[in-house]
Amino acid sequence: MALLLLTEVCQFHEGGERSPLSTRRRLMLASLSPATRKLALTGEGLTIGSVSFRNGGTEMNITIANDGPPPPVGWWRYSGTVTVAGHNAPLGACGVISTVKNAWSVCRVTRVELTSDDGVDTVVQRQILYILGLLQNEVISLCLGKLRMKNADLAPCLPSLNSLSLYGCDGRIEKWLSALSTAAEIVEISDCFSLSDATFKSMPTTSVDRLVLDNTNVAASFLEHLKCRHSVRTLSLMDCRKIDTLQVGAFPQLRRLLLCRTPVASESLEGVEKCHHLQIVNLGGCQEVVDVNVLGALKQLRELFLHETSVTNAGIAALANCKRLEKLNLGGCVHVSNVNHLGRLANLLELHLWSTKVTNSGIEGLASCCSLVELVLDDCVRITDVLPLGCLQSIRWLSLIGTEVDAPGVKGLIHCEKLETLALGGTRIAHPPKLWRHEAIVEYLGNLT
Repeated sequence: MALLLLTEVCQFHEGGERSPLSTRRRLMLASLSPATRKLALTGEGLTIGSVSFRNGGTEMNITIANDGPPPPVGWWRYSGTVTVAGHNAPLGACGVISTVKNAWSVCRVTRVELTSDDGVDTVVQRQILYILGLLQNEVISLCLGKLRMKNADLAPCLPSLNSLSLYGCDGRIEKWLSALSTAAEIVEISDCFSLSDATFKSMPTTSVDRLVLDNTNVAASFLEHLKCRHSVRTLSLMDCRKIDTLQVGAFPQLRRLLLCRTPVASESLEGVEKCHHLQIVNLGGCQEVVDVNVLGALKQLRELFLHETSVTNAGIAALANCKRLEKLNLGGCVHVSNVNHLGRLANLLELHLWSTKVTNSGIEGLASCCSLVELVLDDCVRITDVLPLGCLQSIRWLSLIGTEVDAPGVKGLIHCEKLETLALGGTRIAHPPKLWRHEAIVEYLGNLT
């Protein structure tokens, strides 16, 4: 019954049968108890025009698909928290927020997400700023895209704002940062190129946990003005072309450090031993990185991405000291030919060595990786046999695509009791089948000659 009535609301809004609204409203209010209405909105939810409502249990999630007129919501009452998200629909979202605040006077709009593929014009931006001003004591999380803050624009005061995400925004970014509460924990700025040292001087918070500045013009000198360096646990500077140096030790609480595709060199890692809690490091695509032995001091390190760097055999020697390391990606490291020392990593689960110069003798030590589940050796053209890997009793996924292995070189894998996927395409084995089950692998290897 509840769903039928909600469907009728949709039909009425979209121009169906035009019976008196008062009659329909009385029917709705009489038939839908709050509990029944909540049940109907939980699950697939309700869509009226371009606006979707879904009760997430603890909050009402409203999604706007385009800049159409706001739907009627006055026929039911809601007093909890509300989140509003609109992509390419800034005016529609503003209209919905205004309607909701008028109809549900005691609800709190705690999250607003307004993103666009194209720039937002001045009139629309002015409306966005006005609506945000109405929510100044409510909004906890704010995500905005493609806005340009001019000198004359006034950012709303949002004393409760705990999370700020800006994507493709331009202009005076510091005005948004100054709107943060002093206890804000999340700041994400991506695809923005108008940052300056003043940008971070204006940020009042001293407790940021997650700081993301991907693909921006941020320079290392700008970060010196951060008041929150001693609280940051996640620091992401991916694709920041001006980050050629970084004092990693200035962020002692780091758990995640993401620097992929930046021009940082090995010297930037000096002082990283002060980051005792560091668990994830991504240096993928940092072509100036040659030596990462300093990372051997990180006893909590679990994931390390060094793909397409310039590390050498000597430059990764100390990684054997990272006893808790579970994932290691050395793919595309063309100066790496021997990884036998990694056999000392008893907790290693995933190892990627694609497009490296490893040889048969250079991987023999991996037979001691008792926990290894996934090994990728694609395009390692110096690999002709993997007989030592037959000792790996935990291995489930082994990819040898583009190597020079032949039938005798893989027969020993029949002893890998948990092997479920074996990829042999592009090897010296003619027409290998797709091997995605252990039983099929055993049968195939048993018949190889």
